[in-house]
Amino acid sequence: MIAGVTRAKPGALCGFVSAGSFNFFAICSGIESPLKVAQCIKAGSTNAISMRTLRDAQGTIGEGLGSVESVQIGVSVTAIQWQTWGRSNFIGPVVGLKLGALLSVLFPSKFYLHARMTVTRGDGHVEIRESRFSWIIITGRHPFNGAQDSEGTGWVSFIDTQNACWLPRFLKTIDDPIEFLGGTARMMQETLPFDKLEIEPLNADENGIWPLTCDGELVRCTGTVTIQNSKGAATLLTPETMGRDPAFVRPPLNPVCQGALDTHLAFGGEPMPIERGCSIM
Repeated sequence: MIAGVTRAKPGALCGFVSAGSFNFFAICSGIESPLKVAQCIKAGSTNAISMRTLRDAQGTIGEGLGSVESVQIGVSVTAIQWQTWGRSNFIGPVVGLKLGALLSVLFPSKFYLHARMTVTRGDGHVEIRESRFSWIIITGRHPFNGAQDSEGTGWVSFIDTQNACWLPRFLKTIDDPIEFLGGTARMMQETLPFDKLEIEPLNADENGIWPLTCDGELVRCTGTVTIQNSKGAATLLTPETMGRDPAFVRPPLNPVCQGALDTHLAFGGEPMPIERGCSIM
């Protein structure tokens, strides 16, 4: 890549193509294979996509941090922390990632973020949610089907420790392909659209520091984090119609709680039984 950039003629356009069958963003944008990327380059087809920009109260994050895939809190943070630890220990990063995820599910009273979220929609309507959150996913994918939202809407989906699923249901969530590639509606207790999202941590450390992940990278934050959704903020090299390969998107799983079922039905889904993990209701 570096050689290509250095040899490029003046004025040549350069950029990154986020591709690969293990790349969640690429799968949901229809560029999960090198062939599809090459076809897009040849056709010159692009789409405008939304982005989320982040800042915290003390400037710990730094300027310009943005997300095109997802910002996550809770389960994914614990998983990435253990993955990082595993890289320098005998278990390795893959086992570390899985172990961290399992620990967060087996011990939800230990691995959570107690926070107050202020959700501001595009029309100015404000809603506040405070809880001990087991998992929060903030993305531009539509919660019902996991595709890039055609309107550029930002979505926050979350579940607290009281409603979090148990191990048998969670193992279905993380089985390939992972559940949220087909939408978060059935794996979270509530999903809300947002223009601006403010997350105030209530159980940060003594210095107000707490972690989240941004597009898979661990980020340390200080105090309240503000996330702004920006529609059409970036131009993405994609097929003209951002369709997904069905091989990377599984059929919908049963909702994990009543809130998840309500969300599924609100988006036009058919009635389904609730499956928290030990029984189907």
